[in-house]
Amino acid sequence: MTGQAVGNRIKKLEESGVIKNYSLIVDEKKLGLTYTAFIIIYMITTNHDSFIQVMNDRDEVVEVHRVSGEGCYHLKVKVSSQEQLNIFLDKILDYGNYSVHLSIK
Repeated sequence: MTGQAVGNRIKKLEESGVIKNYSLIVDEKKLGLTYTAFIIIYMITTNHDSFIQVMNDRDEVVEVHRVSGEGCYHLKVKVSSQEQLNIFLDKILDYGNYSVHLSIK
């Protein structure tokens, strides 16, 4: 197939919704992001919109999931140091308590 034919086929797949998005795989260690933490948030406020906005604005937050079961939210964060993690955790205290689980591998 020619490059133009491939491009047209990809465009049709995107427009029909078969291809929804593209992803990029980043070597986080090369960026200095050596710590991965999973944080369970136990909200003490009903201001969830403000919490979500703050999480969306934080570079260290990779994922935010509102969950049923243990806690209100589960976060996945990546940081370069324990100090950076502590600074982030201090900000969370405005919204609730937390428990932290560090990834070891």
